[in-house]
Amino acid sequence: MWHKNVYTPPVRLGNWYEDVVLEEETIKDFLHKKSQNELLMQKTAFVKEKLLQPVELSVVSDGYVRFGNTVQIKNLGDPSRIYFGRPRADCVLSANCDTDLVFNGGLLVPPCKVTGSRQTSPCLQNSFIITSGNESDDGQMLHYNQTFYLRIPDQIGGHLYLQSDRFDFSKCSQRARHQQVFLSDQTMYLAKWRVLYFNQLLRLEHDYHPVCANKIVIINHVYTNQNLNVEDTSRLLSTEYNADYEITAHTLLDEHKAEKEQNLWLITTREPEGIALPPRCLKTPPSPVVPCIEETIPAVKEAETKPAGICSLTISEEERQGMVHDLQNEESRLHSQYIDEHTKDPRYRKKVEFADPNNKEDLPCSNCNISNNSSNNHNKDAVAPTTTPAEASKM
Repeated sequence: MWHKNVYTPPVRLGNWYEDVVLEEETIKDFLHKKSQNELLMQKTAFVKEKLLQPVELSVVSDGYVRFGNTVQIKNLGDPSRIYFGRPRADCVLSANCDTDLVFNGGLLVPPCKVTGSRQTSPCLQNSFIITSGNESDDGQMLHYNQTFYLRIPDQIGGHLYLQSDRFDFSKCSQRARHQQVFLSDQTMYLAKWRVLYFNQLLRLEHDYHPVCANKIVIINHVYTNQNLNVEDTSRLLSTEYNADYEITAHTLLDEHKAEKEQNLWLITTREPEGIALPPRCLKTPPSPVVPCIEETIPAVKEAETKPAGICSLTISEEERQGMVHDLQNEESRLHSQYIDEHTKDPRYRKKVEFADPNNKEDLPCSNCNISNNSSNNHNKDAVAPTTTPAEASKM
């Protein structure tokens, strides 16, 4: 114990003077940092006070997302993973920056990390503004497969945009080693995103249709064609607030070539109270309207009184009678035309033989199987074939 001072400075033994000076310098340094608000606890409190300020999301009266709206990018959890481990909870896209950088003026400084925060209440940290790069488009509807930008609110530095770039060994995510997502102050091709319909079988039909708010969509990076992705629960990142999920740009497909739950997001907005949204944008489809029995009985009776074949036509009785008369005339004309063509053709002319020479009108015609009462002229025009029975047998 000879190399260690076992006495306190008031004993005045050993290096007591050095210990007194060191303690005084430590107190002076602490008081100086406290006066300059440079203590870690002060920085953390300032960050929480600044970034966790509540924000009112944009109100959509028609249910469609528009440019200039303040929204949240939310990913729903997966409770079914409780069998394999910790379930993935709901998370929102959130800006996460070091306390030293945030403390400089109270604004986020690029480059800034992006994580999936489990603090889903709207605040400055997890709210984004949808922009198009053209101020004249503010207020216009956002459509599927249309490029847009995501930037943070103006209170914490509205000049930072969500970006992503191709990964390599020196530029990738921290845990998953996938394509990283970050915030930067450059509005270039790396900051362009687009919204895709979640069902790949109906994706082409929904292109350039308005995007509904609070509906499941896919956020795709235009430059790399990778979807915004939240990583597994085993890849958590420790932050100043909590353990957040890692956010990357990576497409995950199942055995049916469909995107997994990690690629499905919600563009969350605030719905107005007391206003009915369009059926296409409702969270639950409206129940079908079933008419009462009193309303269906007159329609059934009216359908039963109409003739078959035209019961679905809404015509008057005079028009129906005229149509029936025209059909009968057309049928008679076609029948007469067929008879005339059949009798004038030499190939069908045969000798007509009558069983009773005195009564030739009641016998049927051998050419067209029509009674002679309706076709007497036809039997009179029939002629005998020019060939004899002997010649016919040789043929």
